[in-house]
This record gives sequence, C-alpha cells and structure tokens, in this order.
Amino acid sequence: MLRVTVLLVILAAFFLPSATTIAQQNHPCSADVLLRAPGLLKHHLPDLGSASSHGFSIKKQVSQLAPIKNPAESKQRFDVLEAWAFVYKAKYRLRFYYARLSGECVLMGQEVLEYARL
Repeated sequence: MLRVTVLLVILAAFFLPSATTIAQQNHPCSADVLLRAPGLLKHHLPDLGSASSHGFSIKKQVSQLAPIKNPAESKQRFDVLEAWAFVYKAKYRLRFYYARLSGECVLMGQEVLEYARL
C-alpha cells in the first residue's frame, strides 16, 4: 500500500508542472482581446470616456475558458476568452468568442456582465 502511495505522489509531481504550463500558455487571440476590451466596455457604458478621466482599467491577464458549440453548427466550436474590467468600484466580466480558424482571430461574439451581488 505504501508503494502505491509513493508511486502516485511521484507521478503527480511529474505531471503537475506540465499541466500548469499548458494552462498558462497564451491563446493566439489574447492580444486581440486586450485591444477590443476597452471598446466593448465603452459601448456598454457610453458615458465612460477615457481611462484617465474615469479611472477604468482592463486587467492584462486573459483567461481561456472551455469552448462552446457554435449554435448554427454543433460540430464546430468557439474558443472563449475572458478578461476583467474595473470602473471605480464596479467589476465587469468581458467574454469574447472566437471561431477556430488557423492563424486568424475571427470574433464571433462578445458579452459584458457586471459582477455584482444584488
């Protein structure tokens, strides 16, 4: 029993760093998310103005979430990338949906959700 436990610990130590590395790799469209995020936030909040005058910021970290099915073709998937924005005391979740095409960032959809408890 002790040998099995030691073997499991050794295997976990071997495979855990590789799983972390895969999760930290940037998506090819991450830079596009950071370019589009201020425009999406300004469209959602038209009175926002510039970042310097109203103190909004976009977090530079972009997360890749689980892909979703294309509503028009269930065999196709959209990659989901998420960024966070901050306006004064409010927090906004920004999600961008990209088609899986080699070498291109084709934006298929986007959403803004205020992260708040009501």
